[in-house]
Amino acid sequence: METHPLTLIVTLILAGLAGFLIWRTRNRKKISPAPARTPARVTASGGDTPSEDFLNRAIAALRSGQTHSATGFAEEGLRSNPGNRRVRASLLNVLGNAQVSEKNYDAGERWFREAADTDPAFSFPHSNLGNLYFIRGRFEEAESAYREALRLDPHYADAYNNLGTLYKKEQRIDEAVHAFEKALELNPGMEGVRRNLDYLKRFRKE
Repeated sequence: METHPLTLIVTLILAGLAGFLIWRTRNRKKISPAPARTPARVTASGGDTPSEDFLNRAIAALRSGQTHSATGFAEEGLRSNPGNRRVRASLLNVLGNAQVSEKNYDAGERWFREAADTDPAFSFPHSNLGNLYFIRGRFEEAESAYREALRLDPHYADAYNNLGTLYKKEQRIDEAVHAFEKALELNPGMEGVRRNLDYLKRFRKE
């Protein structure tokens, strides 16, 4: 079954955001979701810096489909001049996701590239570039971007899932199975990956 392009865009964006939240958890920094009604301007609260607070709100807004608010919060975060390279790159990454969600693919690509340049060790912008290339049918570039994300973070389950999805699209069944198996090995709770894997294994037997 083919996935509708809009559904694919939303799914890939949420996967990228989930990846950022995982990074923050690994670094023992709490991210609190923004309230249901997101104000136009916010001030830092708790132990987070102003940049991190804007980032939290930008992520929450983007997850709820409020791309305009997400863009505004991310821009405010950048104007606060974050000293942390990862936070700055994550704000740029949010801007890229917001543009892609509006189908402004060229602008999204520019933001993702700037995020990757800002923090060369950050895997998520590379995976997002891969998602963008996938959406645009640039499959060779998508594969390279996913592989770069995995080079930077070999434990990035979403990148393995993305790679498996690409291989499935290209009918590279054995490679897709391997990628999905790696994703599940790293994150057994990925039920969508498990369904894809079961389907491909049945397909391979036919």
